[in-house]
Amino acid sequence: MPDLNIPPFLLGTMSWVHHGYFFAADPPQDLDELASRNGPFLFAHVLQEAKRGHLEALTRLRRWFRQPFEEGWSHAAVTLFGDAGGLPELEMIAELLENGPQELLIRTSDAACMAGQLWLVPSMLRAWTRADTRDGHGLIGLNIARMLETDWEGPIIARRYDYTPDPERLQLFEARLGRSVRVAREGEPNPTETFQRIVSDRLADMRLHHDDHVSLWRGQPFSVRGLVDQMRELISNFSLAPLHSLFIPLRHKLEATTGWNCSECYKNGRLDSLSAMAVLEELEENMDLDAFEPGRRYFFGHPIPGPRRSEWLSRSLRGS
Repeated sequence: MPDLNIPPFLLGTMSWVHHGYFFAADPPQDLDELASRNGPFLFAHVLQEAKRGHLEALTRLRRWFRQPFEEGWSHAAVTLFGDAGGLPELEMIAELLENGPQELLIRTSDAACMAGQLWLVPSMLRAWTRADTRDGHGLIGLNIARMLETDWEGPIIARRYDYTPDPERLQLFEARLGRSVRVAREGEPNPTETFQRIVSDRLADMRLHHDDHVSLWRGQPFSVRGLVDQMRELISNFSLAPLHSLFIPLRHKLEATTGWNCSECYKNGRLDSLSAMAVLEELEENMDLDAFEPGRRYFFGHPIPGPRRSEWLSRSLRGS
């Protein structure tokens, strides 16, 4: 079990309303040596290496996902795998979506969404199907929509809570929800099957236009400049103030991709619109956003290598 004691320099790290991918203070000078103790020091060491472009360091975190499953810093590792991982790490995310513990489903769907690759959508849909809480369906469905839909009022968003549990799970689901669930009568459309069909149809349409390894965001190849424009619109439009929680994944995506420290967007854990606007302006003044190729994954400005053709063919054959 990883050590859950958090060293002071890691306080607020991996919180997207605090330090995100940055540290609260300088890490210990002997961080490399401390990493052998596992837990937070290992994660901090691997994160530092990944930020320098040494993405092969992520392999040191894979053992946290062996059965029996280890919690704790594994949650942070899932996030890092989604942002910086290559095909082996993304395959671990797919496996967790399909067979991992319930308590990790939402976090793992977040990671899959940040990777943004279409081949992960079937695993996300299976995670949505086996989620045993209303929040699980809503948030996993939101992540699917964030990848596939350009419109926040699209059918995936609208139907993400529409779920009817299997009969043997119905009693448990109702107990968790605190009320009875209306089950479709014979001849009525099954809500679960309807949502699955909507997602599958959208996925099939997207695959007509995009390769499985292109990184997508809001139904389009991910663009750093487009993301900055979305963030600016969200914080400058007063009518969108109730939607400020939507800024969190945008900040996460921008910081992971560019390596730009967005901590100043928040004051005491709350979004500060003026400070956030200043962060975005400083970013545009100091970084060439057009240097980031649309649809390609980066971590702290370093391109994440795509799978070799042989790896991709092997994965496709396993998934067929």
